[in-house]
Amino acid sequence: MNNKEGDGKEKFLIPAAYCQVPYAYKFKKNHKVVHDYIGSLANAWNGMKRYTDDYGSGVADGIFTKENIIYSNHDYGTFTVTLDEDGQNTGKNQGFWIGKTPITFRVDGTSTYEDYSPLYNYDPSRELVVSYIKTEDLDQFEPATVTYNWLGTITKTHKFKPEDKKLDL
Repeated sequence: MNNKEGDGKEKFLIPAAYCQVPYAYKFKKNHKVVHDYIGSLANAWNGMKRYTDDYGSGVADGIFTKENIIYSNHDYGTFTVTLDEDGQNTGKNQGFWIGKTPITFRVDGTSTYEDYSPLYNYDPSRELVVSYIKTEDLDQFEPATVTYNWLGTITKTHKFKPEDKKLDL
């Protein structure tokens, strides 16, 4: 992808493993609480603002991250995964999209590294939202069929452009 803020000559690469088609899951019965976290992939302008404890996006208000960073030690960096907030919660086939390839993140403010899996949030506002769950929490889920009503592509402005089709995973 090109650096839109610059002269367009600087390019950033994202490993293909991070852009995989996610797998469909649902919570197991009697699962424990699973948290998801905001994170920044390396070479991105979307870091946590140090003094306001707020996650930014874009060059103007974000921080350039040189490595994968997870913001689990920030007030607004940790959330609880629920079907209503993060999954497809209507229709016959309900659940989540989760990537299976772990991504190693440095926990912000520490020298600790942990593996996380991307949680692709179903968002009826047509924007793709990605947060991360600890890879060890995958055992709280089981494979499922999940039907998403919004399919499409990500546009140059990072908005989700829907298609008029459904996809069962």
